[in-house]
Amino acid sequence: MVDNNIVEASIHLEVLSHDDDDNRSSSARSQIQDILLNRVQTPPITRSRSPFTVSSQGSNQNLMTTPTSAQLIDENRYLNDELNRVETILNLTRAEKDELSIRYNALSDRLEQSLRAQGIDISSDSNNGEPERRILVQQNIDLRRKLEEEHQNYKRKLSNYQEGQLKQAQLVQKLQQKVLQYKNRCTELELLIEQHKNDMDRIRLTSASNATSSLIFESRITQHNDEENIATITLEEEKHKSANLVQLNTMLREQLDQAHLTNQQLSEEQRRTTTELQKLREDFTQKAHDWKQEERVFNQFCNKEHNHMYELWRDIVTFRKQFIELKGTTERDLMRVRNDLAQTGRSLTSACFGFLTVAKTAETQGQAASERERHDRTNLESQIREKTREISDLQQRLQETSLLNEKLRFQLAEKDGTITTLARANQIQNQATETSSSALETRTREINADTERLHQRLRDIAQSVLNDDDDIFDNDLGRTSPRRLSPLRGADRFDSPDRAYSRLRSPRSNSPQRPTQASRPHSRNVSPSFADSTFSAVQAALNKRQVQVHDLQTKLNSARDTIQQLKDQLNQSDAERRHLDQQATTYKLQIEELRRQFDDTATERDRSKTALETSNHERTNMEKIRITLNSQIDSLRADCERLQQSNTEVQRQRDILEEEKDDLQKDKIRQVKENERCIKVIDNLENKISQLKTDITELREQYHKEKLTKDVLAQEKHVLGDALSRSESYRAEIELDLSKERSENATLRDLLCKIQALNEGLAQDKIELNKIILLVEQEKSSIHNEKSDVEQDKTTLRQELVKVEQEKIDVENERDTLLHRLQLTEVTRQQIEQELNIVNKEKVEIIEQFQQLNRIKNTLAEDLIAARKDIERLSEHNARLNKEKEELTKERGNLVVDLSGTERDNQTLNSTISALRAEKEALETNLYEAQNTISQLEVRKEQLEGENQELLLRKEQLQGEIQRLHAELNVEIEKSARQREQLHLRLTQLEHDKETTVQQHHRAHEDDIERMTREREKLRHELEAVREETIRQLTRDKDDSVQRYEKEKEDLHYELANIITERDQALIEAENEKQKV
Repeated sequence: MVDNNIVEASIHLEVLSHDDDDNRSSSARSQIQDILLNRVQTPPITRSRSPFTVSSQGSNQNLMTTPTSAQLIDENRYLNDELNRVETILNLTRAEKDELSIRYNALSDRLEQSLRAQGIDISSDSNNGEPERRILVQQNIDLRRKLEEEHQNYKRKLSNYQEGQLKQAQLVQKLQQKVLQYKNRCTELELLIEQHKNDMDRIRLTSASNATSSLIFESRITQHNDEENIATITLEEEKHKSANLVQLNTMLREQLDQAHLTNQQLSEEQRRTTTELQKLREDFTQKAHDWKQEERVFNQFCNKEHNHMYELWRDIVTFRKQFIELKGTTERDLMRVRNDLAQTGRSLTSACFGFLTVAKTAETQGQAASERERHDRTNLESQIREKTREISDLQQRLQETSLLNEKLRFQLAEKDGTITTLARANQIQNQATETSSSALETRTREINADTERLHQRLRDIAQSVLNDDDDIFDNDLGRTSPRRLSPLRGADRFDSPDRAYSRLRSPRSNSPQRPTQASRPHSRNVSPSFADSTFSAVQAALNKRQVQVHDLQTKLNSARDTIQQLKDQLNQSDAERRHLDQQATTYKLQIEELRRQFDDTATERDRSKTALETSNHERTNMEKIRITLNSQIDSLRADCERLQQSNTEVQRQRDILEEEKDDLQKDKIRQVKENERCIKVIDNLENKISQLKTDITELREQYHKEKLTKDVLAQEKHVLGDALSRSESYRAEIELDLSKERSENATLRDLLCKIQALNEGLAQDKIELNKIILLVEQEKSSIHNEKSDVEQDKTTLRQELVKVEQEKIDVENERDTLLHRLQLTEVTRQQIEQELNIVNKEKVEIIEQFQQLNRIKNTLAEDLIAARKDIERLSEHNARLNKEKEELTKERGNLVVDLSGTERDNQTLNSTISALRAEKEALETNLYEAQNTISQLEVRKEQLEGENQELLLRKEQLQGEIQRLHAELNVEIEKSARQREQLHLRLTQLEHDKETTVQQHHRAHEDDIERMTREREKLRHELEAVREETIRQLTRDKDDSVQRYEKEKEDLHYELANIITERDQALIEAENEKQKV
């Protein structure tokens, strides 16, 4: 029947081995099956490891008492203790499994909620055409599906494993029941044998007294002998069966030893993984610090670049606006000048044709001047058209550059967003690794605490076994039981090779607590329910340990997968970084191309400026020629005119001054309105730009938030499959990547320094432009002061005009009297006719004087031509100086100089237009007045003589005024030359200051670079020192923990060895006393 039970147990084990997926447990079960089959087919063989071998060599009586119930109880107690210990471990692993399942469910719920929350975003992204987000979401869904499948497989395997463990537990319970039956049967047989012995003794005592009962005694003796033979046979059978059970127990003990070895291996692997995890965590912290530092530097760089681009864009916008306004004003002024020039040309031609009757020479010179003026006007118009075309081309180029700048700015903003998202993803990964490492550390601490509790439990188990043995020995001391003849068998059961080695290594003294322990009362037999519970607890502990081993293996595999995924992420980040470097180089090339285009536009603007200045110089020369012609005409008119002409000239000057005043007021009002309009436009543009900036920042924040949520979800998915294996093989690659990233960071810092130097140069140029603008404003204020002085002169002239008007009124009164007199002198007409002949003679003399004046005028014209040549020479010299000035200033003062030049041109054009208009009116009035005076010459002879004298005096005065005007012109030319020299000196000083400031900035920049490199090296050394210190501290902690565990292990071995020695000595003493008795 026992053999049948053993076969059934082997069949159950075979079924369980098929259901189990773990290789190690299946191999152990196959070994158990082979051993059980060998035990069924072959008789039991005594092995060196059996606890019965020592006592079997003692005597034949000990061999007969091998399968005693006490030894079997000890064996079962030991197995129950081991099963309890393993059960506690399995309970801990089951609790960990439950915790992991709870965490997994929580993470899966969070993932589902995030995916449901992102459902709208996913659809919108698909509509917007963002395939990357769709790919990430699909990957997340696939990973989640895989995790769910793995979790289901794990649950299925776990359920199969639990069913197998339950079947195995049932089998163990059945085996325990069989063992208990064998124990009961053995005790019953022992009782029968004792009863037979007592009967035999009693019969021997009564044989002497009762001889008649000898036959009965002999029959009883034979009967008892038969029963003894039957009992011995049954004992032998039970002995064989108990031997088989002992072998089964040894086999189970070997399995427990293997489980201990696997636990030790797993603990060692856990320690290795913890050390590797700590190293990886340090590497990740270092890398995270480097990433943060790089992110901070890159953010600073991007912010600076963004600010510089924004300032450059504002400068370009202001330049374009000023250029458009300047273009509009110049076009309006040129149209006005063109109309005025046409009017003046017509007036000059009419004046020249009217004056042809007076002097042919003046007519020829006037025609030549008008022809030259028309030719110059046509040239000016052609040049103006060319300049307008060039200005339109420049405007188109500026628009193209502005579009390129906007594109570059948007691309930089996108790259900023990607870099920030990568940095945040790296931080999240580091946090996840830190949390996983902290969880592993807590688990290691819990396992260490469990090991300490298990050691304490082993001590308690050994003590309880000793107490049970002592109680059994005390209770059975007076009996002569066969099972007391081999006390060393139970002791030798604890003599594993490690314990024997520890016993030989350091024998210790007997424990002083032994007597107290021996005195404790214990029952002789252990209850079956307690044995069943302990055996089932051991079996459950073994099952739980196998589950824990399987969990650790799965965690190890998941850690390896996590390391692979981290490596992939690092490769992806490296690829993205290389892509960003390429884009940075392309942006740099585009910026250089834009700078070249800007230089080309500056050169074209300089050429247009030089052309405008040459046209201005030519226009001034024409104006000077016209002024000289007007002065000549005025001199001729002065020779021909009388007092009335001078009066009309004074009135005309007064009108001219009033018109100039009105024009100046209108120009002032227009300039104020233009300034107000410009300020309003600038304010509107600044408000729009600020609004756009706020919109851009809001959009960027939204984009970062969406990217962050996506990265967090992706990170949570990756965390579910993270693990920590293959770290040693990839550590070198990670360090190489870190070195590459550091070198690339150094190159990026160099580029950053260069761009900062360029930005500083641009800022310095802007400062110099502001200085030049201030200088121009100062010059403008000086011009306004001069204008106020001119207005004061105008007030004095007005006062003189008032006086002349009073004289005119007097003259008109006299004229009225003369007309009255003419009516009275009609009677004396004949006398006047006689006197007319005399007047004609005097007229001939006047004509001769007029010819003399023409000759003088020709000489003055020659002088004026010479002066004009000198002026042209000076203008060429000035043009050469202006060209040198433009080459020195380049793009710094172009806008300001153009603005001031156009303002001066407008002022000069307005003044020349008003002067030409006044001169036209003066010429017309002069012609009319000349005709009137010629008609009046015939009437007034005497008055003409006096008036001729007065005219001669006026002529001298006018010549003095002409000389004075020439002197003032020379003074103004000298003053302008001095101003040009001062400007040239200022420009040289500004250039020198610029060079000094650039050198200072360069030196400061180099000092900053050296300081940053020193700080970086210092920080690197400090971090390396901290890393080495942490490694040393961890190694010391590890060594201390290992030494502490070894010491505790040795202490446990010593205590077990002492307990075993004490028990052996007690058993030997008991055996000796028994033999003595």
